[in-house]
Amino acid sequence: MSATITVLQLYPDELGVNGDSGNASALVVRARLAGLEADHVTYRRGDTLPTDVDAVVIGGGPVSAMRNVHADLLAIGPALKEFAADGAVFFGFGSGAELLGHDIRLQDGATLEGLGILPFRAVRTGKRAVGYIKTVKDGVTLIGFEDHASQWKLDDGAEPLGLIEAGQGNQDERDHDTQAEPRKEGVRSGALVGTQIGGPVLPLNPVLTDELLGLVARRRGIDYARGDAHETLDHYAEKARGVILDNLNYTFHTI
Repeated sequence: MSATITVLQLYPDELGVNGDSGNASALVVRARLAGLEADHVTYRRGDTLPTDVDAVVIGGGPVSAMRNVHADLLAIGPALKEFAADGAVFFGFGSGAELLGHDIRLQDGATLEGLGILPFRAVRTGKRAVGYIKTVKDGVTLIGFEDHASQWKLDDGAEPLGLIEAGQGNQDERDHDTQAEPRKEGVRSGALVGTQIGGPVLPLNPVLTDELLGLVARRRGIDYARGDAHETLDHYAEKARGVILDNLNYTFHTI
């Protein structure tokens, strides 16, 4: 493997309508601030995939965009699965994450086949979740904004990315079987992450970004450590998170 960390963003034109390039940029910028070489590479339909990838980022978009990229995604699916099997970080937001799951059942009854990299299935519903969201898990608090109409049904034994303290999250009815069962958001399997938290979430939540970069660095046998150069970005993130935390109960009637 080369000495340069490569962050690959899939379909930035179709699946990048929520500022999702910010997730890829957060990984690259924080890696560079730690003194590492890092490149942000984009892949569009028909392009040639790089052969050496450390992190794959895919964002959200409407159903029409999912359909537009679907055939191409299935064509490059074997290569993406090889990246995942080789320990690359995968970070999917919204519909991009759903395409990395097993499948997506749409409201018109059609089903889109996914790649099966992330351990969940998605069901598009008429129940929309819009608003600020807060999750906490293993001492890590994630803050952001959600705007989706999907249920995510995690595989048996699959772990969520976070447990809901504010917001709707996966909207999986199984989360409400008992009052003792906390509602869940997203899905996490080692270096594989799917979420409905927007913002984009990685610039807003440096703790998660740094954790993923730690996985990238460990895979390459190098060190990643945040330092003084990260403090300005962390300050901006903390200010933005503070605004969200102060308005967690705000009701969005339209979006």
